[in-house]
Amino acid sequence: MLLIISAILSLMNYQEGDYIIEHIFRVARKAGQSDICINVLNQTVDPPALRLPVILESIAHRKSWLPRMLESEDCSIDQVERMLLKIHAVSTILSFPNSSRD
Repeated sequence: MLLIISAILSLMNYQEGDYIIEHIFRVARKAGQSDICINVLNQTVDPPALRLPVILESIAHRKSWLPRMLESEDCSIDQVERMLLKIHAVSTILSFPNSSRD
């Protein structure tokens, strides 16, 4: 399951001209939010102000890998109750090098 979380945060997760994590940080700063919670199973992001289509699409794409990844570990999606990624203090995190700026 850590692989799914890593894939969301990965610098290989690049869409619409920037890294997904940079999209998340940028919209969080604009919304004045320092905490983010991504529910991979439900494909939601909280607070709601951070639910950009590019972010939700990225989560959905990575979630599509989940059943196969779990099966390779002799596990089933039915055994997973929740999968949350919580990011705290987003406003203190610096942008990635070479990412697009506002």
